[in-house]
Amino acid sequence: MEKKYQVFYVDPPWKHRDSTFAKRKTGSGMQSNIAPELRYPTMSMSELKTLQVEGVPIQELAAPDAALFLWTTGPKMNEAVELLDAWGFRYVSIAFVWHKLTKNAKERTTLARWTLGSTEFVLMGRKGKIKPASRKIRQFVEAEVKGHSAKPEEVRRRIEQLLPDLPKIELFHRGDCPPGWDCWGNESRKGAA
Repeated sequence: MEKKYQVFYVDPPWKHRDSTFAKRKTGSGMQSNIAPELRYPTMSMSELKTLQVEGVPIQELAAPDAALFLWTTGPKMNEAVELLDAWGFRYVSIAFVWHKLTKNAKERTTLARWTLGSTEFVLMGRKGKIKPASRKIRQFVEAEVKGHSAKPEEVRRRIEQLLPDLPKIELFHRGDCPPGWDCWGNESRKGAA
């Protein structure tokens, strides 16, 4: 791959080795497994840090001026910043906070270590001198949870508003690849970039 990207959008398949996420009690008292490892292949930090797309390391896929938007949860925050650094990006900010809602627009909470979880975060890393096209894009996103690990399309739309007309790639993409993006992932219907 010789193409260089200026926008990366990544939802890593984080490996969780924590019994908190292995099982939970349902309303009927039954146990249900919610560990990501039971739903899709996950990767260790060392595997993520050395990730290659079509044989090319992330650092080499990035243009000199680039931004990376990385999904994470509270327990993975330190690792997310570490991953940005490993890929050659400097942590800048929490770009987006997703407040999860049910289909009835009520807060959706999940099992957590200390407080009930109802948010996920998108960290932004940057290299070079990339600048936003707009400074009016809001950080807070309220959107319905559609399925396990599915992310709201609103986040992608806001990234497109922040950095339009730049080469974009989504890593660990699922489903149909949206127009204007290259997609890579074992569940991407368009296939590798």
